[in-house]
Amino acid sequence: MIWMNRFFAVLLYGLAILFVAGLVHIVSILIMPRLAPHDAFARFAVLATPKQPFLLPQPLPGHEITPFEDPAVAEAVCMFDITQAPFHVGANLGEDALVTLSFRSRTGKVFYSMTDKASVHGKIDISVMTEPQLEAAQANDDEDNPSQELRLVAPQMQGFLLISALAAHPSERAAAEARALSIECAPETVAQD
Repeated sequence: MIWMNRFFAVLLYGLAILFVAGLVHIVSILIMPRLAPHDAFARFAVLATPKQPFLLPQPLPGHEITPFEDPAVAEAVCMFDITQAPFHVGANLGEDALVTLSFRSRTGKVFYSMTDKASVHGKIDISVMTEPQLEAAQANDDEDNPSQELRLVAPQMQGFLLISALAAHPSERAAAEARALSIECAPETVAQD
């Protein structure tokens, strides 16, 4: 009977160790993105300015800026800070090639994404803003001629726009880079009273 008690004590002790180890593992994985000092926003902030898109270098094995980069996609990034004014994104996309826009918060979470297929007659007109800025924009809207722009409320004051343009063949890389850089992104000008 003593060996059975010892067996169950060792089993219970082993299960407790496994439970604590599993709990520590899960908590560390969930908290790591918040504690990482060199997240995507920090890496992009060194390279890009808030006034124009910055073309990310073509990914080479072992030298990717972001994980899971596709060599068949030209990527550009625009940084935004909406503390003072909304951030405007505009483009005239005439070609029939894939362009995606991914709006992300400072922590990298996607809060809106779209493709060029969501454009109206090839035109993209988007404003990223805070809730008070949205209310002010809606108050200034003309009821007879409503605004056609898409208005997004960002979950955080800072973030970035990741622009991706597909190059179906390696020879189309330059055209894909030009499409990614054709997206206009800049803070909106605020009228001073």
